[in-house]
Amino acid sequence: MSDALNRRTALIMMGASIALAGCRGGGGGAGGTNGRTLVVGRAQDNRNLDPAFEGSLTDGSIMELAYERLVREELSPEGVPTGKFAGVLAEKWESDPSGLVWTFHLRRDHKFDDGSPVTAQAFDFSYKRALKLQPGLAANFFWLKRYAVVDDYTLRFELGQPFPILLNFLAVSGVFVNPAVAAKAKDGDSAAAWLSENSAGSGPYRVERWERGQQLVMVANPHHPQRDRYFDRVVFRYIREANARRLEMEKGRIDVCEGVGIDDVERFKTISGVTLFNQPGPSMVFVDINNRNPVLSDIRVRKALALAIDYEAVVKSVMQGYATPQAGPIPIGMPGYDPTVKHPKRDVAAARALLAEAGHANAAFTLTYVQGGSTLNSTVLMIQANLKEIGVTLTLEPVAPSAAMEKIMGGTYELAMNNFVAAIADPWLVTFPLFFSKNAGPGGNTAFYANPKVDALLLRAQSEPDTPARLGLYREAQTLIVADVPRIFLFSANGLLAYRSELENVAYSAWRPLVYDVAAMRRRAGG
Repeated sequence: MSDALNRRTALIMMGASIALAGCRGGGGGAGGTNGRTLVVGRAQDNRNLDPAFEGSLTDGSIMELAYERLVREELSPEGVPTGKFAGVLAEKWESDPSGLVWTFHLRRDHKFDDGSPVTAQAFDFSYKRALKLQPGLAANFFWLKRYAVVDDYTLRFELGQPFPILLNFLAVSGVFVNPAVAAKAKDGDSAAAWLSENSAGSGPYRVERWERGQQLVMVANPHHPQRDRYFDRVVFRYIREANARRLEMEKGRIDVCEGVGIDDVERFKTISGVTLFNQPGPSMVFVDINNRNPVLSDIRVRKALALAIDYEAVVKSVMQGYATPQAGPIPIGMPGYDPTVKHPKRDVAAARALLAEAGHANAAFTLTYVQGGSTLNSTVLMIQANLKEIGVTLTLEPVAPSAAMEKIMGGTYELAMNNFVAAIADPWLVTFPLFFSKNAGPGGNTAFYANPKVDALLLRAQSEPDTPARLGLYREAQTLIVADVPRIFLFSANGLLAYRSELENVAYSAWRPLVYDVAAMRRRAGG
């Protein structure tokens, strides 16, 4: 059982600064020379490959290739989640009339990378292992009353309450880990050390080796039922310097460049042999406010900060239009989106008045963010300049990803650049993990926000079977959240990616950042 859901909530959020840092590399017209090896150039190394632990977007991209879940949500041709599901490890499933008992029948042709069959017992092993290593994960499975291994290929879930998005949830959480990995355990660590840099899944690829700071190599799982894969190897190269990435693209040494910089978008459009992916998506960028901070706990201070931001300038000048303004947690394109939720009009005088009323006319704060590239730097500099106009001194604190993660999850920051990528096209994911009070910290609520009325609405909504009524509850909760200003929402960034045009069946989606269906991809003959 994986913490993939948690990774896409609380812990993907540290990918905000990384994503904005971008890859300023361009590409040349030279054809690729990698043959049946797909080479991905990325700026950040992995952190931990164990699916039981929180990780970054780069960790998640490896796990998506190495592990499998019961189901997957199908995407439209435009890469948007459809609400329809296909089986992965599950061949079929059904629920009883109450919707509280779900039975999943597993396929018999899926095998782990050591050749052993994927069985229902593997779910039991994975779930218990994850909870042992990360007891807090139980909060993500609030809906689960109990489960039963009926036989080797049948799993039964009994829900403690209605959970309308169960399939959505299972599509992003709950990978099966090979129970044989228990033999790799040392000193009672449940094989955590070994799995931190290896894989033990049933996905189409497995980790062959990880050279930290250099590259991670994956090879085809010979036991996977999809045997007609074109690429037999996938290499993720860590190329920190933008110029170096550009040079590698021009020489055809990398096939994919992640995180294209905003300043290079127009340039990519004119380069032959390279395709630019540009799609609006649910990558929400915001300023986290530590609501437990003695000064920032005052709503007048938070409102003042929000009134100081020039949101239009951030989208137009910094993001150059490759983003959509977003003033609340539910992004455009997601059910429950409310177009009437707008950013407040910038009002320096009103912001100053609020600070004076709160007794903090000359406040000073520190903004923590992951060291990044020009787009991120421009964003934080604009925020700094905006706040200076209302009398707030903002100290910028660029730190390494691990340090930022520790400060934000631990609540030892004041303000922090952050983001969230919604893996599920449902408002549950952008509200319950991020704003429910009991999810404070690692659970996703890194603003440490608490409002009993919001809690009550979110609890009602997640078990409401009637869709219109459920979406209405989420809109009501969003209204309260926006009024409380626990975070300053800035925009939803477009998904940007550059890849060699000779690649076919790329099917990349802004809703699945850094996730590649390599098993379906091919290199066009003569490319």
